[in-house]
Amino acid sequence: MAPSHSSSTPDGLDVTGTETIAEGGRQSTVPQRSRRDPFVGETLDGKYAIIAPIARGGMGRVYRARQLPLDREVALKVLDAHRFGDEEPPPDFQKRFFMEAAACAKLKHPNTVVVHDYGRTADGVFYIAMEYLEGSTLRQVIDADAPLAPERVLAIAFQVCASLSEAHTRGMVHRDLKPSNVMLVQRSDQPDFVKVLDFGLVKDDALDDGTLTQSGALLGTPRYIAPEQIASSRVGPTSDVYSLGAVMYHALAGRPPFDSESKFVLLAAHINVDPTPIPELHPEGPASPELLATVMQCLAKDPEDRPASMGELATFLASCPEAERVPGVTGSHSGFTSSTTIPTPRRETPSATTIPSPPPPSARRWLAAVLALGVVLLVGGLAFVLGSGEAEPVPREADSAVAPEEMAPRPEAPSGPAATATRVRVVTEPPGARLRRGADELGDAPSELLLPSGESWTLDVSMPGYEARRVVIYG
Repeated sequence: MAPSHSSSTPDGLDVTGTETIAEGGRQSTVPQRSRRDPFVGETLDGKYAIIAPIARGGMGRVYRARQLPLDREVALKVLDAHRFGDEEPPPDFQKRFFMEAAACAKLKHPNTVVVHDYGRTADGVFYIAMEYLEGSTLRQVIDADAPLAPERVLAIAFQVCASLSEAHTRGMVHRDLKPSNVMLVQRSDQPDFVKVLDFGLVKDDALDDGTLTQSGALLGTPRYIAPEQIASSRVGPTSDVYSLGAVMYHALAGRPPFDSESKFVLLAAHINVDPTPIPELHPEGPASPELLATVMQCLAKDPEDRPASMGELATFLASCPEAERVPGVTGSHSGFTSSTTIPTPRRETPSATTIPSPPPPSARRWLAAVLALGVVLLVGGLAFVLGSGEAEPVPREADSAVAPEEMAPRPEAPSGPAATATRVRVVTEPPGARLRRGADELGDAPSELLLPSGESWTLDVSMPGYEARRVVIYG
């Protein structure tokens, strides 16, 4: 063991040194941690011996553990009700936890992580035991290798479609699909065998009997969240189609459709801004026009303009030229058949918003930026269970990404479990003015924005032929 300087990781684990571990002929160096983590070394519920942390997030942690009765390694997701700080957890927390765990346990598709067990300890700690996986998350692969080859993106997307198609058939919507929730493991001669992880935000119409409280919480990850999840309208299978489109875009372009340090700017972009076409980012990129058009169709703002289901999306993907070079696509692939007639995508790639022709110079005037306060300021704001990106894996052995699930993202507010925001609708006369906040594009008016409560934003409002105007709006 070689000593090193001491540092503290964000989850409170003290890194006090490093330890070299030999594994299958490979050596890797991992931090040696103190026992400040309250679960490491303990036996949970009398049957799960917790070995080491794997991933952490705002709602809990995932550990490598051994299921003692069966002597089986598992990934143990631990949700501690005390994470809500000094406040009591929501009254429906226990019911929702068991509802979601029961729903996930019903999923049997080989591309979905297997749930072995779930329960609650006598002192109020909730847990889910899942299969233990070794591999890399798609996030790690994108960070290392993006942009990825179109054939590889297609092969991964087919399997994600198959996993979520089963969930959708059962009335379940994932709602938090992102690269860190797609695990790539080695299976025989298939290096990118997919396991879809973290159904912790799943919405299950069949199990929700209407008695659960409606907290107004926005669930999802800002870089991949569907516009209707932000707008609090009905979430359905096409919400997962949008998120998969955002994941494919990130893999092909090397960056997500929208990126910003502010999650509120990201939310505004998903609602109001069209993504930059991938050929503008990579003019010589190898992806076919058919694949690029399908990805952009997934990212349509209106759910009706997207592929209607994961099965339909898989069919569109199978029509792309790259599919001929993906093993297993011809005939059948992960539960989908390509022997049926492949329909033409129903709509073209979303086009940029048309800006009205400018008036003659004699008619120049100030743009009137109108805030419809009586309509757009929601009483009490919105509660966010929403993070800035991916959950953070705990440092671990190189090339052994054993995360069974990445956790739900951290809350926005550092002082509490949720941040509040105010919904503001910006309308201009004439419509179509471009809105910017510094270097961030917020779309064309009319636009919906979410502002952190108590903050103000300065917006630049412009349109060709009109004097630009700067306005301040308040959350």
